[in-house]
Amino acid sequence: RVGMVLGGMAFVLRDQGKVAEALAMEEKVLDIQRRTLGSEHDHVASSLLNLGAAYVDQGMQEEALARYEEGLGLVRRLHPERTVLEGRFLESIGSVYARQGRHADALAWYQKAHWIYRKTLGAESADAGGVICKSAGALQGQGEVDEAIAKYEEGLAIQRRA
Repeated sequence: RVGMVLGGMAFVLRDQGKVAEALAMEEKVLDIQRRTLGSEHDHVASSLLNLGAAYVDQGMQEEALARYEEGLGLVRRLHPERTVLEGRFLESIGSVYARQGRHADALAWYQKAHWIYRKTLGAESADAGGVICKSAGALQGQGEVDEAIAKYEEGLAIQRRA
C-alpha cells in the first residue's frame, strides 16, 4: 500500500512540474514494490513503466529505455498471452525512439503496440487510435507526408468513435 500511495504522490509531483522529486519518488516506489512483492509481479512492471516516464520527463532517454525494456521483458514473462500493459511498454519504447529522431524504429514499435491493442482492446479502442496517430508522427518524421496524413485521419476517426 505504501508503494501505491507514493506512486500517487509522484503523479501529483509530475503534474506540478516537480519532475526531479517525482523521479526520486518513482525510484522509491519501485524499490518498495520489489522488496514487498518480489521482482516478478505486475505492480513491479507498472512501477517500471512509471519510472521510465519520469526519466523521460527528466530528458534521460537511455535510462527510460532501459526501464521500459526491463518492464517489457517482465510483462512478457508474466503474461505470454499478451496484455494491454505490454502494449504500453511497446508504445513507450517507440516514443523514446521518436524523441531521439529514430522515426523508423519508433514506427516499428508503434506497429507492435497497435497489434497488441487490437488484440487486447479491439481495433476501435482509443489506445489503438492513439498509437496510429503516433505512427503518423513517425511517418511524418521520415518525410512520408501523404501516408502520415492518412494515418492521422485513421487514428482520429477511431478516437472519435471510441
